[in-house]
Amino acid sequence: MERVRAQWRRDGEIVPALRDGDVLGWDYLAPDTGTIGRSYVLLDFGVKLTIPPIWIQRGDPIWYVDLAIVTREDDLYRVVDLDLDVFVPTDGRPYRMLDLDEFADAIEDGEFTLAEAIDGLRRWQRFLDTHLHRFGPGDVQPGWRDFPPAAIASMAELRHDAFTARA
Repeated sequence: MERVRAQWRRDGEIVPALRDGDVLGWDYLAPDTGTIGRSYVLLDFGVKLTIPPIWIQRGDPIWYVDLAIVTREDDLYRVVDLDLDVFVPTDGRPYRMLDLDEFADAIEDGEFTLAEAIDGLRRWQRFLDTHLHRFGPGDVQPGWRDFPPAAIASMAELRHDAFTARA
């Protein structure tokens, strides 16, 4: 694993992070609970995944997945939210797409370019097809194709100090 830094949103705090192949991860202090949460970014798809700690406390651990633009400058990964989200429950309920209107508003307001929006939509569909949608005749089993993504497993097992320790 490689020690890097991450910045969520345009003006967000820069935090210590780890990169393992195509996965970026960092821990954060959730202001609503005072507990530590963890975010992951699938770099090949440009999506950020987290289960907000407040949802865990409420007994409803739902993954919150954001479409993003990810750029890298040396060891800093900047992750900018494209305002398109999906909730992925862990109990078998269907996923729920959110904020398509916000995505359209952001395009209309010039928050990102048409080319960035088109690229984002293509990456989003690839993410849905790879990790959520099941395909093929007789494929009616409950659950997701690969979710949470197997790629985050090694990072999910790490303790908080692995992200904050200095090399």
